[in-house]
Amino acid sequence: MSSVNLISTQRRIQQRRTSCIMRWSAGLTGWVTVVTVACLAVTAVSNIESDFESTRSALVLRTNAAQSSASQSKAAIDRINKRLAVSKAVRSYPDWSVLLPVVSNEIGSEIALEKISLEPVRGEQATQRATLTLTGVGTSRAALSEFVIRLEETGAFVRVETTSAQRRPIRDNEFFAFELTCRIGSGWEGDQP
Repeated sequence: MSSVNLISTQRRIQQRRTSCIMRWSAGLTGWVTVVTVACLAVTAVSNIESDFESTRSALVLRTNAAQSSASQSKAAIDRINKRLAVSKAVRSYPDWSVLLPVVSNEIGSEIALEKISLEPVRGEQATQRATLTLTGVGTSRAALSEFVIRLEETGAFVRVETTSAQRRPIRDNEFFAFELTCRIGSGWEGDQP
């Protein structure tokens, strides 16, 4: 028997062409899909890496700020401890080698001292309580007040009092002559007579 092909040659060629185009389209669509997924994966990984990097940078900045703050706090604590040690040393044993640096650090440019004296409080040992008397001139009452405040803030003295303050003309300029009494002791005896 002989087989008869009822499909025309033209139609067979067209079917083959259509089948080939369909396969190529499916292959190309698959390839585009694979490339798109790969690009999206690479982009996602790079975004994750950039997020990690920005988070790491932020943490490094926070760590540096915390270390800076800690070093500033340590420096402040060291200054306070030094002042406390000076205060304890002055209160337990008034000594010129300790008192003079304390006073000289607080003088400033608007105060000039003429006389400094250290005397024990009458009837008591010098190591218990003593009085440091400062005599000098200041450029203004405000400068004198600031000097008194700075001396009190050192913590070396129980009480700092202005015994006298009066105007004094010196070479066509007006200054304020003063005398300060700085009480040294082991406690807040300043209110006692």
